[in-house]
Amino acid sequence: QALVPLTLAVLQRVGLPLRLSMARFFRLSACLAWCALMGPPKVAAVSTYSATAVSSFSLPKSPSGLFFYETQNLLYVLCGTNTNGDHYLYAYTTDGTQKCFITIPESVGMSRVDGFYIVGSTAYIADSQGPIYASTKLGGSLYAMTWTNPCSCDDAGGASCSSSSATWEPTITNTWTLNAEDSSIGDGGGNDQYFRNSGVVVSGDYFYAVNGVHPNPSL
Repeated sequence: QALVPLTLAVLQRVGLPLRLSMARFFRLSACLAWCALMGPPKVAAVSTYSATAVSSFSLPKSPSGLFFYETQNLLYVLCGTNTNGDHYLYAYTTDGTQKCFITIPESVGMSRVDGFYIVGSTAYIADSQGPIYASTKLGGSLYAMTWTNPCSCDDAGGASCSSSSATWEPTITNTWTLNAEDSSIGDGGGNDQYFRNSGVVVSGDYFYAVNGVHPNPSL
């Protein structure tokens, strides 16, 4: 059975009206994709076979990143629309039960976080406006940091956490800054000189970034 591409039109057809740039996807399996939607704030599961909304739940804040952490059987929803302010990370079960609410303080220095990923003891956060504020903030497009499991959630997959809230001030172990005008990237869409990293996938020794704000339409 053929998979259905999850285009803007498909999402609107299943009752999820939104602008394409406001959707963040994480594919959970071959037949199901989770989408984080900024307006109205929501997380939805969409079948990639029938293009129908399987389930959804609302959020108190607008999401900008989404990662299903199989080790804990939890959905981590990143909320980073408060530029140069505090950012937030929710841990939810796939049925929409909130397990923990994590605050990442402004003092950490990230600007507008837009993607989240965990590999082993390392977490990765994409920053779509980091390079814009390089003179006063961390200034990166992607940060690697030590994953400390701030809510002490069950690493055996029990979808439970010992704490319902936490403050996380991660130790940054690596920073990558992407330049839209670099000859190997060439992706500013002619609108600006910044590669506005809006998501991240990490595989082995590589990470994959996406400019979801001003991409080059020819790519």
